[in-house]
Amino acid sequence: MNENSKIVKMIKNKLEEKMGASAMDINVEYQNGFVRLSGFVDVLAEKTFTEEIVGTIDGIKDIENNITICMDGEVTDSHITAEIDRNFKQSKISNHLKKVSTKVCGGSAVLRGSVNTLGDELRAIELAKQARGVKDVVSNLDILSSRRYDDATLKSKINQIFSNTHDIDLSVNKGKVTLKGHVKNSGDMEAAIELAADVEGVTHVTNQLKVRKKGH
Repeated sequence: MNENSKIVKMIKNKLEEKMGASAMDINVEYQNGFVRLSGFVDVLAEKTFTEEIVGTIDGIKDIENNITICMDGEVTDSHITAEIDRNFKQSKISNHLKKVSTKVCGGSAVLRGSVNTLGDELRAIELAKQARGVKDVVSNLDILSSRRYDDATLKSKINQIFSNTHDIDLSVNKGKVTLKGHVKNSGDMEAAIELAADVEGVTHVTNQLKVRKKGH
C-alpha cells in the first residue's frame, strides 16, 4: 500500500469513527496534501462536518468538497422552513432563538432577526443545516451584544476564560477575535472556539490554533 492509499484509508476510518453509517456513501481521493470528497449525505450539516473532520488530520493542505446532499423530491421550501423552526424550538437554546426567523428559497435558508452572542448565531446555523433539503444557510442575524464592549474589555474577559490555559494567545480587533497557540486535540480546539464565541461582544472568531504533536 503506497503513502496516498494509507492516508485515504486513515481519512475513511476517521469519517466512520465520527459519522458512523453516514460515512458509507462518501468517497475520498488524496494526492500531495489535497483531498477531494464526493458521494452523498442526507443533510448539509453532514457535508460540512465531513470537511471539518478531514481538516483536523495532519498534512492536509486543501479540501475540495463535492459531496452531494440527497434531495427528497417531496421536500418543499415550506417543509424546510417548518423543520428549521421545529429544530429551533426543540433545541436546548430555544430561549436564545426566539427572535430568529427563517426564509427559504430554492433550498437556501436565510436566517433573519437577532441573537445575543456569536455562539447563538453559530448554533442557529448548525440547527438550520440539520433540516432535510437545505442546500445552503446564510445568516443575516444581528448580534445584539456587538459594540457593547471595547476590544480591551473583550480581551480581558476572554483571557479570564483561558486563564488556566497558557498555550492560547489571542488578539481582538473591533470585536473580531483571533485565537493562536496550541491545544491537545481537535476537541479542545472546538471548545476554545465555542468559549470565545459565547462571550458577549464577540462578532467573529478566527481560528489559528494548532493541535500539539505528541512528544512536544
